[in-house]
Amino acid sequence: FDAFDWIRTGVVFGSLSVIASVVCYCQYKSRRTLVSRAIAVAGVLMTVALYVWLPAGAAMDIQSRLSPSRVEAPALQIGVKPSVSLIPWGRNLAPWPGLDGYPLLRMDIDVTNVPPGFDVHLDQLSFSLTAPDGKFQESRLNGVGPLVSGGRFEKRPMAIHPEFFVAERDQPLELRTTAFFTLFGNGRRATIQVDRVPRTVIDDLQCYLNYMGHAQCRSVAELSTRLVIANSGGHGYLMRSWLSYAPVPFGIRLDPIVETGNPDLRVADGNLTIDVKEPYAWVRRDLVIPNLRLADLVNK
Repeated sequence: FDAFDWIRTGVVFGSLSVIASVVCYCQYKSRRTLVSRAIAVAGVLMTVALYVWLPAGAAMDIQSRLSPSRVEAPALQIGVKPSVSLIPWGRNLAPWPGLDGYPLLRMDIDVTNVPPGFDVHLDQLSFSLTAPDGKFQESRLNGVGPLVSGGRFEKRPMAIHPEFFVAERDQPLELRTTAFFTLFGNGRRATIQVDRVPRTVIDDLQCYLNYMGHAQCRSVAELSTRLVIANSGGHGYLMRSWLSYAPVPFGIRLDPIVETGNPDLRVADGNLTIDVKEPYAWVRRDLVIPNLRLADLVNK
């Protein structure tokens, strides 16, 4: 689920609470039933429109503004290295005149000045390409994941419409990139002997081996704000494929227990070391690259 969905849900709950209060006041004060119904219908429609309209980027921007100012401006800088690859036309990709393959834009994201002892999670990466004639291409990736080795996020290809690529590949484009990060700190580490019986690692976090011999971890839903990484054989494996940044337990769940694992994780000697870090700050970074020509980026 969306890590920032609690903001949209909170807006809905808040809006419905206000509407209910107004309707009750009008109804019990003057028994104006028609007016109360009109207010209720208009308020519900407005709430639905607000929930649908409010995009993830807006929620992330709100979260970053609510974040304590614990990260100085020079910290956590990003660098973007775009490249374009043309993948062969397949059965599901109709060839486009003037192209040898379907264009994909790959973005190498480098992060520098990360404070020692902290991990960085890229929650959303969005970009837009704007041509001199006003045409544009935009895309968005949610939940990209944590940094890999070398302070770089894995390449994530984003499709470029063939019509836009053919028309604008030789034009000077402007690339705008917006990245929303979460900085995780206050790390704790524990090592357990893992087997089929769930064993407590840190707080209520428990880990065990499932029937296939893969490591699984579980905890209550509201603790999914933490970044959980399992270490085995000298490698770290992300155990949390989702995050929720709600400050308090949010939402309605019949079963508060959530479980997750990593299919690539193999526990060789029975020992599993778990690193748990908590969200420390939310950061937004914007980058603009002018005079970018797609033709110069092909196969680079």
